[in-house]
Amino acid sequence: MTAPTDLVVLIGHGTRSPEGQDEFRALAALAEQRWPAAVRAGFIEFASPTLEDAAQAASKAGATRITVAPVVLVGAGHLKDDAAWTARRVRELAPEAEVRLAPQLGASNELLDLAAARVRELEPEPPEGLLVVGRGSSDAAANAELAAIARLLGERLGASLVQEAFVSLATPSVPEGLERLRRLGARRITLALWWL
Repeated sequence: MTAPTDLVVLIGHGTRSPEGQDEFRALAALAEQRWPAAVRAGFIEFASPTLEDAAQAASKAGATRITVAPVVLVGAGHLKDDAAWTARRVRELAPEAEVRLAPQLGASNELLDLAAARVRELEPEPPEGLLVVGRGSSDAAANAELAAIARLLGERLGASLVQEAFVSLATPSVPEGLERLRRLGARRITLALWWL
């Protein structure tokens, strides 16, 4: 077997849930089957392999081009800090390799299409009110990114009224988002969850 010329390091957030950990590991295995590149993966927290483990594994693979790819939806601290740290660490351990840091998944057309299809499965008609719910962050730019995603998803679905909301660390909360849509006149509100 020849040494790989390309390698992708997938970064998952991590969870205490064994099922959630298994889902990310299954995603990494599926990616390795489908991509013409080797795949290594690590978790930011709560699970192993860690980011250090993933960086070590990537450096030992002999790849000449390595892409660090965070599997996160918005560019909050985990992208800015943990993914950037991983890319720097891989560069330290494999100085001969070209190391790139991919952006967050964000508002990709594929994710927006998938979200729209899932909403249409439940609600074939354009939503009167659409509440797009994300995790929330102390990073204002990440919260603004969710607001843009909500707008793009609302346009795809033909929603009359669109609002973003957060489950923690940011406002509006889900109850506040629902109330805003109600006050704007929405009688039927569809919730779309924007998280992995």
